[in-house]
Amino acid sequence: RILRKAGIPNFDFPDRACRLFNYMWSYSKNIQAIYETPNVINHQTQVNIARNIIEKAYSEGRDLLTELESKQLLSAYGIPTVPTIYAGTAEDAGNEAEKLGYPIVLKLHSYTITHKTDVGGVILNLRNKKEVIDGFNKIKESLKSLKLENGFQGVTVQPMLKLSDGYELLIGSSIDNQLGPICVFGSGGTLVEVNKDSALALPPLNTTLAKMVMSKTKIYKALKGIRGRKPCDIKLLEQIFVNFSELTVDIPLIKEMDINPLLASADGIIALDARVVLYKHDISIDNIIKPAIRSYPIDYSTKLLNNIEVRPIKASDVNLMTDFEKLLSD
Repeated sequence: RILRKAGIPNFDFPDRACRLFNYMWSYSKNIQAIYETPNVINHQTQVNIARNIIEKAYSEGRDLLTELESKQLLSAYGIPTVPTIYAGTAEDAGNEAEKLGYPIVLKLHSYTITHKTDVGGVILNLRNKKEVIDGFNKIKESLKSLKLENGFQGVTVQPMLKLSDGYELLIGSSIDNQLGPICVFGSGGTLVEVNKDSALALPPLNTTLAKMVMSKTKIYKALKGIRGRKPCDIKLLEQIFVNFSELTVDIPLIKEMDINPLLASADGIIALDARVVLYKHDISIDNIIKPAIRSYPIDYSTKLLNNIEVRPIKASDVNLMTDFEKLLSD
């Protein structure tokens, strides 16, 4: 009673006190996030590249991008990808492997098959040209035995990176019937369904929102460095997540997209595999569910004489606005 009269919060049970403390902590974190200045980037050039890739797939009657096309799409948005080279014959695969250097990974190149591992479409740790040629033939025979030979359009040749040196992450997007595109970040790799360590977000994101989403996962703590391991470049990871979210909004024809795994280590961050599924080519844009949050209105930007740009204000303009106000007279 004395504490209440003095205006000091008090509780009969400790669980209620702990709950209130948690609310206060969450509130302070949210207030702190509001005052952070996010970075916003212009994707106009990347949009055009992405649209060309998708138009090519549609012109060939496909609503599934190959792994190579998916990585080209990500690269257009500044997301680092492992070098990936197409080979239509066993001899070509061997020659490309010689150029890249060993060890090598061979992956199925297909217009119709998305999950390559399930059909024997991935062979790791190939250490010479003979193994690469044999690997090519092995993948081809595997599809033939499954009566999926029409899904074999060759292979892609990629350098094999050391997964033990980093963490396997997942960044993906799908469509919710009410909210539209939804992005996910979390632990990746072959055990993604087992670990179930992920957090959801509504695109488009900025770096502040990306950081908040990533911090909700268990893997985020490891990325900052544990048990003597060097931390990953968190700022770069935030920007990659932002770029990915922008891609989902800029290209509404993307139905599903994921990077798994995205390898993150102290040496860098790179996408090892990617999958992109499009809506059917005959769908009307009006029938596609719009994002819950509207993206930055790029179409309202224009350039005048002397290369002066006129555009809507961005969140990242806060420092410029402050400097501008200092120049104003009383």
